[in-house]
Amino acid sequence: MGKPEVIELPNMPAEYHYVQRASCERCGQPVRANRIGSRGPLDNGRINDIWELTCTKCGHVQELILSIPLIDLFSLLGDDNK
Repeated sequence: MGKPEVIELPNMPAEYHYVQRASCERCGQPVRANRIGSRGPLDNGRINDIWELTCTKCGHVQELILSIPLIDLFSLLGDDNK
């Protein structure tokens, strides 16, 4: 597995929508997604969520990094004291 690309998304709902629509990079079939951790907050004000995608057909595993703004996470948690 090579180093995965970091994909910047505008908010957390977009992250979950992206994961739900993901497909295998080898065969194009649906994948099972597991969030395996996160890194951040980063200097750019974002959090990188690391996902592991496993193909439901061929078993290929790929890592995906989705980046969302830290401010979005705080707003979802109801914390105005960022």
